[in-house]
Amino acid sequence: MSDWQVIQARNGLPTLTIQGKAIHSRFNPQREAQRTAQTVPEGTGIIVLSGFGLGYVAEALRQQHPHYPLVIAEAHPELLTLASNHRNLSSLLQDPGITWILGGEAKAVMNALNTGPTGSPIHLLSWPPSVQTAPQWYSEIQSTVEQAITRRAVNARTLERFGPLWVRNLALNTTMLPRALPLLPDQNLMAGIPALILAGGPSLEEALPHLPELAQRHLIIAVDTAVRGALRAGVTPDIIASVDPQYWNSRHLDHCGESCQKSLILAESASHPRVFHSLPGRPWIMRGRFPLGTRLENVVKLQGELKAGGSVATAAWDMGRHLGCNSLVAVGLDLAFPGYKSHYNGSLSHRMAMQSSSRTNPAELAHYRALHTAFSYSMASQEGGEVLTDHRMDIYATWFEESATSLQDLTPATLGGKGRQIQGMTVISLETLLSRPICRPEIERKLEQVRERPIPSDHQEAIQAELHRLILELKQLQRNAHKAIGFVKEAQEALDTGLPPEKPLEQLSEIDATILQGGARDLASFLIQPIIHELGTGEGRNPLEDSKRLYQHIAQSTSYHVQKLSRVL
Repeated sequence: MSDWQVIQARNGLPTLTIQGKAIHSRFNPQREAQRTAQTVPEGTGIIVLSGFGLGYVAEALRQQHPHYPLVIAEAHPELLTLASNHRNLSSLLQDPGITWILGGEAKAVMNALNTGPTGSPIHLLSWPPSVQTAPQWYSEIQSTVEQAITRRAVNARTLERFGPLWVRNLALNTTMLPRALPLLPDQNLMAGIPALILAGGPSLEEALPHLPELAQRHLIIAVDTAVRGALRAGVTPDIIASVDPQYWNSRHLDHCGESCQKSLILAESASHPRVFHSLPGRPWIMRGRFPLGTRLENVVKLQGELKAGGSVATAAWDMGRHLGCNSLVAVGLDLAFPGYKSHYNGSLSHRMAMQSSSRTNPAELAHYRALHTAFSYSMASQEGGEVLTDHRMDIYATWFEESATSLQDLTPATLGGKGRQIQGMTVISLETLLSRPICRPEIERKLEQVRERPIPSDHQEAIQAELHRLILELKQLQRNAHKAIGFVKEAQEALDTGLPPEKPLEQLSEIDATILQGGARDLASFLIQPIIHELGTGEGRNPLEDSKRLYQHIAQSTSYHVQKLSRVL
């Protein structure tokens, strides 16, 4: 810190230099910070300030944008002490809306980027003078934030595309929930036992002939795309992961039920209903992210979350961690196209391409599209060569790298090395896996304890009661939304005719207060996040018209929920 010097700026405020280079303005650091804070766009979900200095920019951000969560990343932890010695930073240090990242691993910033409205953007504000003091660390901050921005955009598009489907699935799955198992009581159930996570990539084929022997030595967790391959090899997966809400994904499990009588089903309450019709085993439900699901899961006491990254494979992987397995080995988790193939032979994707093949639409064309529709590129493989991958895989690869880095005590690994390189994962040989001691009897004993857990007799009745309660709350919210639309119209008519709009606006404020206190507000808001984000960006020019659109979307959302829930009563 000997290179850091606090000197007096022209306006009398303290400012900072390092080796003579100014971190803040030598004339008016406060005004400089205020101008910088004005560059933050409306509708931002989270602000990341990269570089703290003496705190002027952070203060300006909280003054101008007090409702946006703020993440402050500073490479030099001791700088906060220096700044506190020369300035009163109590407002920042006591602000619950601020998260501090002070030195250490730059990737730790990722944990702070999971707040804010769904889909609302992250704004990275890098303070160039600070960045120059530790360019490598701040470069990692920028890279991590950019990854989070990509994830956030994907999540927003996913919500917009699949939100109604999740609600529909949740409603239909209410008949399944009473017999579902919670994850929480079985944390560390498989302590001391290694796990194989089977994914549906091309490299799965190489392991299938040896799977019966491997199953004697490992807990077998298979994603839905890999189940057919395991059954073909004569192995019934212990756990089948199927968390996707889409119909076509459930087709991977067609005709598998008879062979999977004892398999536990790792799923979400919003998984496609066909999953639970295709497989007879007990569902093992991980807590979801949807308000409707949360209400229903609470009723039947389904506790326990996984750190899943939006895919079936990440859920299966983290289930191994949750169960306390002492080793996690991925098989077929290629996240690439080794041998220019997208899936193993015999998978649903492979069979559908072959079955739909014709003279003008050959199977090879389907395989070509799978490989080249998402800007494919070459990158390093686990075994040291190169392999073709694409940008669809990047998010999942990043998730596995973060997980593998945090689970080094479990020696995370992949079998073989034909897939893309995943930092933190080693390559393990088939011989090493086959040399592990047999533990199949112990696995069967522990799984049987889970399968035989009794179904509480009051769960079905509790679900029915909650559905009635939800429908009443939603209908009340729908009535309030329609009233609000009427008051907006009255206010607009008053303005158009030159009359004061105070009365309808007062009535609108009362309705707003009622809506915010209502029990179903979270359910309705789930499907209207896109419009909330759009209105938050300031794109609407007429406040009353924006309000009417918002209330119309609330009314449509409540109507959709009521329609789907009423059908299962």
